[in-house]
This record gives sequence, C-alpha cells and structure tokens, in this order.
Amino acid sequence: MIKTGWTSGRRMTQIAAYLASVFSSGLVLQIMLSFASDGTGETMSETFYFPIVLAVVAIYTSIPSLVFAAICERKAIRHPAAYLAFSTLLAFVAFPLQFQSLEPDILLMALYVTPAGFVAGLVYWHIAGRYSGEESERLRKQIEVFD
Repeated sequence: MIKTGWTSGRRMTQIAAYLASVFSSGLVLQIMLSFASDGTGETMSETFYFPIVLAVVAIYTSIPSLVFAAICERKAIRHPAAYLAFSTLLAFVAFPLQFQSLEPDILLMALYVTPAGFVAGLVYWHIAGRYSGEESERLRKQIEVFD
C-alpha cells in the first residue's frame, strides 16, 4: 500500500526541507543584514529579531516555493542549478517587493539578501529536491509492469 497525500513520507520530507531552508536562509539573512547595517557582523545582540526574520522569510516565500516544488515534483527536476537559481532570484525579487521600491539603496540591500536565497535553495535541494519525482517514476514503472 502506497501512502499519498500530506501524510506520505515524501510530503513530510518536503515540508521538513522547506522549514530547514527557511531557517537556514533566515540565519544567513540575519548575518548579511547585520554586516550591511553596521559592518561589524555582531548578530548576537540582534537575536531578538531572528524569529521576526524567519516569519518574514516564510511569509514571502511560501506560495512561490510551493508552486516551484510542485512543478519540480511533477517534472522530476533534480538538478541543483534549478533550485539555486529559483531561490536566489526569489530572494532578490522579494526584497524590493516588500518595500515596493526600486531605489538604488533597496536594490543594493537586495544584493545582500541573495546569499540567503542561495543557501535556501541548496538546503532544500539537499534534503528533498534531489529526489524530486522519484515516487512518480516508480509508480509509472509499476503501472507499466502490469500493462
């Protein structure tokens, strides 16, 4: 019996991968914005803001990431470049969208945010993306055997 739906092992892996990518990108974002703000990189005094950073990252990335993960699962896209490109681009685009501005200072800050997107893509790919579409392929092979 093959489990399907939200309780399947694959879905739980995807959820865990998304949460891990949000956490890791939030951590990188916190570090990068700390360097951008005062240049010292002291993030320990700013740990109070970390949950807020995580919430903002999760809010701005949840829907696009869900759509991208569904497409990758359906098309069995496993190459890390796809995940890295998507998450880096999402990070760069989400920052100006949040401030609804394309001023040079906002775009410069968006460049500080892109490493967080890169790390998020790498973490998601490492946990779930590299196995994308395997379940579907296995089911197709089983169906072919019985046809």
